[in-house]
Amino acid sequence: MTQHVRLGKLETMNNSRFYASADPEGLAADESVAAALNWQGDVVSDAAVRKSVRPTKAKAKPLGELNLIQNRFFIVGPKTAEVVRRFDHGAGKLRPIAVEDTNGFATSRDEFYSWNFGNQAAHFRSVDSTEIEASNCGTEKPGEHIYVPPICPKDDTLAFSRDCLAGPDAWRERLLSAGTVLSDRLAAGLRAANLDMPFEVIRCRVA
Repeated sequence: MTQHVRLGKLETMNNSRFYASADPEGLAADESVAAALNWQGDVVSDAAVRKSVRPTKAKAKPLGELNLIQNRFFIVGPKTAEVVRRFDHGAGKLRPIAVEDTNGFATSRDEFYSWNFGNQAAHFRSVDSTEIEASNCGTEKPGEHIYVPPICPKDDTLAFSRDCLAGPDAWRERLLSAGTVLSDRLAAGLRAANLDMPFEVIRCRVA
């Protein structure tokens, strides 16, 4: 039986929210570093993760179940967090984050969570994939390429090695320029809870 994983396009504009750190100690100076680490799939320390966020615009969209903050951080709602907790995080972590209004008054606590993926892997198989382009991003190791998936990839156009089946249920793929990979079981859990739509997952072959 053919096995699959799912590539989620979490970085879509539909998930973007105009929120920023509300930490009184001025954590903003460290956020770009922490954001880059999270984007790469590296572990972000508790000290570097924001503790609260507030809107940067008066009419900012309210937070939903999946939110992209400043193009790097992901905040999930209580329903999504409940599903994600049931699966293997590896070195990743969900951390509670307070949400405030523009005046600094808390609107929710212990409902939303910052999701640090904390897992990076190189399971992508370019030789078994189609509709991809090699890119020189400057982050490759000698002899490697970073590949750019199509803007609207189709099911089964991308392939991953069988090693991915033994790892955590969510990771950032080092050999792809964008996208977060979810195990088939995590994607199924989100789908069963009607929470998969914001993730925009596509089916990928395990070769």
